[in-house]
Amino acid sequence: MNRVLLFFTIFLLLAPILRADESVPTISEKTAEMQKFSGYFTFYWDESEGEIWLEIDKLDTEFLYLVSLPAGVGSNDIGLD
Repeated sequence: MNRVLLFFTIFLLLAPILRADESVPTISEKTAEMQKFSGYFTFYWDESEGEIWLEIDKLDTEFLYLVSLPAGVGSNDIGLD
């Protein structure tokens, strides 16, 4: 058991060094093939993956964030409608 723990500890310590040669793409490289939507927050739509990537450039600015349930789940007692 101690050998397994030692192996995983060494692996976790060396993993960042082993991956150091991989370069992290810039935002413009990552979003080159995506559709850009400008607004308060710029976001990019990746149609091939079905993903939205949000570019947050106003970290020091407050903004409203709202989560809601647009349609109820019927008459129930769980408090969602």
